[in-house]
Formats: sequence, C-alpha cells, structure tokens
Amino acid sequence: MIDSIDTRGDVKECIPLSENILIGISTDNRLCKWEVKDHKLIDLSTEFVCSTSVNLFLLSPFKVAMYIPDENKINIYDNNLQYLSSLSLFKIIDVSVKKAFAGALEGFILWTVNDELILLNYQGNKIWTYDLKTFGLNDIDDLEIILINNGFVILIPNKILIFFNSDGIPINIIPTNYQKITYVSKSIVALESEYILKVLTLKDLKEIETIFMYQPVIKLRSNKNLISVLMDDKIYMFRFVN
Repeated sequence: MIDSIDTRGDVKECIPLSENILIGISTDNRLCKWEVKDHKLIDLSTEFVCSTSVNLFLLSPFKVAMYIPDENKINIYDNNLQYLSSLSLFKIIDVSVKKAFAGALEGFILWTVNDELILLNYQGNKIWTYDLKTFGLNDIDDLEIILINNGFVILIPNKILIFFNSDGIPINIIPTNYQKITYVSKSIVALESEYILKVLTLKDLKEIETIFMYQPVIKLRSNKNLISVLMDDKIYMFRFVN
C-alpha cells in the first residue's frame, strides 16, 4: 500500500492517474481531478455533471471518458479534464445503454438494456454485437468489463467470468463468487465478500495474494500498476510489482 486517503465520504468514483493524482466523481456530481497531499484530496480541476448516474473510465493513458445516461452520450476529456469531444449514441444504436466501458484502441464496449454488448471503434462505428442471453443470462443487475492482453473479461457479479479474445469470441467461462474485478500488472484483482481482495494470475486465476479491508469496498479501479480501492470514507492506493 502506498497511501490512505481521507475522503470524508465525498467521493463515489475514482481512478488513479499516478501515485498522487486521481480523477473521479464527487458525491455532489462534479467531475474532479485531485492531488493527494497529506492523506487528503486537493481539487486541481472540477466540472459539474448534469447527471447522478454517470460512469467514468480511462479510454487511454491520456484520455478519460464519461457515459452520461440522461443524454445518451459519451464525453471525452484529456487527463487535465479539458473537454475534447462527444459521441452521441442516439445516432449509432436504437436501444438504451446501461453502461459504457473502454474498448481496445480507444473504442467503446456498450452494455444495453437488452443485455447485449456492442463494440464501437473510436469513430463510433459498430464492429460487432454479442447477446449475453446466449449464456442463459437474463435480467442482469450489474456487469463489469476489463481490458486484458489480447482481449477482455466480463464479470457478472457472483455468477460468472467470461473471457473474450480480441475478436469478441468467448474463449473461457468460469463460475465465480467475485463481486468486482480489475486488471493490474498482468494480474486480475478480484473482490470477494465485500472485504477481501484477491490477486490472481491471469492465465488460470491462481491466487497469489489476499488483502483484507476493514470496510466494504465500493469501487475497485486500476491504471497500469496502480489500484484505487474506494470505501465509504477512505481511498486506499496500492502499487503492484510483478
């Protein structure tokens, strides 16, 4: 662990950019860039977000994306939160989107209300669609997607992990009780039973390390070899070394 940060319960989303810089969403709906100083968050830049249910993700090492459900669009910013562009999904698909995630090469993976996955390239062109009902999954409450080497992984919390190759073809399906996952330093870090983080090998999900947290984990996000673990009033920062 490299830092413990007091949030006073003011943060609902955070992603590490470096060991002392975070971006995220505050509980009063501001898109923020923070510096960590003396175990506290110092505002570097903020922008009000006109929605209470956005989801934020890194699009590349230099770009941040935010899906805004109320407007059905994805806003793209640089790492200083300077606005770059928007992608309106009304012009691309005719179904509502639950969440958006980063795809390869600055593309996007959309999870729709029909429980389909749609891959878009960075220009917004549709590449493929995959129906999760193929796996007998209906009425999915939540879903997480992480990019890994040569593909991506989908987690249906407390149900299954599905590994896809870069062409969007499922190559492995594993039953699981994990609630959240992220990818860091060629490993998967998974949340089990709210308090337990497990570091797993990517190849066979063999357990490498177990980390016990003292509060339930709300969010688990990563960037390169850094992980931010968000709890009610704290963010714990970890650095992983192979």
